Amino acid sequence: WLRFAFMVLFILILSVVSYLIIGLVILQFFWALIAGEGNDKLRDFGSSVSSYILQVLRFLTYNTNTKPFPFADWPASENVDLDK
Repeated sequence: WLRFAFMVLFILILSVVSYLIIGLVILQFFWALIAGEGNDKLRDFGSSVSSYILQVLRFLTYNTNTKPFPFADWPASENVDLDK
């Protein structure tokens, strides 16, 4: 039952984080539209949020027993090379 309680908690967190991602996408789009290129800090934050979403989904689908943030460290952003 304890895992179920954590799963409900992370489903709620995931729904909040989905709005954060939508905001990041919109913000990055307008930044790129105005400045002509994306913002590196927004890109790094988006990368770490994406990694967090993956951690939550892996926990919810029983692919790991490790609980994501706030029970573990926030994931670091992965350096993404847009030229590839």
